[in-house]
Amino acid sequence: MAPYLLFGYILAGILHILIPEQKLSNILRGKTGPIKASLIGVPLPICSCGVIPLAAHLEKNGVKKSAILSFIISTPTTGIESIFATYSLLGPIFALLRPLIAFITGISTGSFYMFITKDYKKEPVKEASTAYKKKIKPGQIISKIFTYAFFDLVESSGKWIIIGIIVGGIITTILPSNLYLMKDLGIFSYPIILIISIPLYICATGSIPIAAALIQKGFSLGAAFLFLFAGPATNTATLSFVLGKLGKKTFLLYILSILLFGTLGGIILDSFNIKLNTFTLHMHNKETSILSHISAILIGVLILRAIFIKTVNKMKKQDVDMKFKLHVPDITCKHCKLRIEKALSTIKGINNIEIDIDKKTVFVDADEKTEKTDIIKAIENEGYTVKDENT
Repeated sequence: MAPYLLFGYILAGILHILIPEQKLSNILRGKTGPIKASLIGVPLPICSCGVIPLAAHLEKNGVKKSAILSFIISTPTTGIESIFATYSLLGPIFALLRPLIAFITGISTGSFYMFITKDYKKEPVKEASTAYKKKIKPGQIISKIFTYAFFDLVESSGKWIIIGIIVGGIITTILPSNLYLMKDLGIFSYPIILIISIPLYICATGSIPIAAALIQKGFSLGAAFLFLFAGPATNTATLSFVLGKLGKKTFLLYILSILLFGTLGGIILDSFNIKLNTFTLHMHNKETSILSHISAILIGVLILRAIFIKTVNKMKKQDVDMKFKLHVPDITCKHCKLRIEKALSTIKGINNIEIDIDKKTVFVDADEKTEKTDIIKAIENEGYTVKDENT
């Protein structure tokens, strides 16, 4: 997976520059919102937890629920880096079908919601921010691309890639080899996969080695596809957000769409009776190249670096000299940390920002003139809730 994953990370960094988050609110407006949300959501490398505050931010900026629904379906189920990684381990059929089904599901669900609720007739709450129009200096572009690709993105996804590889290895080693009867069950094996997938949190890339292991142990290609599609999209955090923020009807539509189109993709694979050795796991019979070894070492070093930095940050006494201490329960991942840091960096008088993802706490050191209300407002404008925990 490593060379494909590195290339995908670079493309993700480029997308990060081309489509800054502030720009999304303006892009996703209008009757074509669900279409644009799916088109943009498919390649974006944002996990199902990272998409939650972004969706809340879009809602505050007047983006209609139909577009938000399309966005939170198509974004976490795939991503540019996971598409290349899927190709490397599972072959071209999976690599093509995965983003295609994500795109179709996003458009169909958002458009259906727009039709039944007359969402297109509702006026936007307010104009979105135009801060994205500030130009980035040419010399900073390459730096920002590589920083996001190899530091920020690796930090947010590296742990889940390692977990996926370990779980895939455990499945391959421990499960008996006579599970090939699961393939004979066809669509009747899908409920087993759904029971595993729905409560599980796994990112789009981390799910790939697990799906490969399921195939090796006898599950059908369709069942493995359903895991790839439903696993990243239906964890408990995302489901809670959809239920709490978008309502019961939207929640029901969301979960049914994931199950329906995920099952459809699985049926397509199983119906064509694609030969396993021809189209999937096609890298297993090839000798790994020097490039693969170098790429794997590089990714390993980057992941170890992220773990080391996170450990060092935990050891710091972040609240000793900080003026403000705020509890932000919506913080879930590195993506959240970056959004909040970026929002607070625009406030004059702030000297230092430290964010503890595990404790869901934001520490801010600021000048005397800096108002706490400005800090809270900046965080809330990004779609997060804030609780004051100053002592």
